Amino acid sequence: MVRAMRICVVGAGSIGGHVAVLFAEAGHEVTVIARGAHLTAIRKNGLRLILKDGSEHLARHLQATDDIRSAGRQDLVILAVKANQVEPIIDAETFERVRQRREGRRPSAVPPRLLSSPVLLTGLLLSALLAIKLV
Repeated sequence: MVRAMRICVVGAGSIGGHVAVLFAEAGHEVTVIARGAHLTAIRKNGLRLILKDGSEHLARHLQATDDIRSAGRQDLVILAVKANQVEPIIDAETFERVRQRREGRRPSAVPPRLLSSPVLLTGLLLSALLAIKLV
């Protein structure tokens, strides 16, 4: 039996909401980070996923907040936000290491606090996992 994971989905839009509902239905403890009216609606009604075939999936037992720090320690963090929204989410030091890797440069040594950080899935990797139905 697989133990339930603590999963935080940052951005509860079309991709993040889809993934959050599927993980919640699979029995994981899901927290979504959202803003404004969307956050209010999730807190009041849960998160509803309507698939192309017309089937509906509703996740009522998930946490919703606009403060990522309040989510606490997670086993998995999924960044389902636009590229220009990533930098404010992660600290500047981590962002710089990611930028160095993208430019083909070897980043400086990874500080110990990052070694214990949760896994981050973003953009193309998340899309690929959805396409092959691994999540």
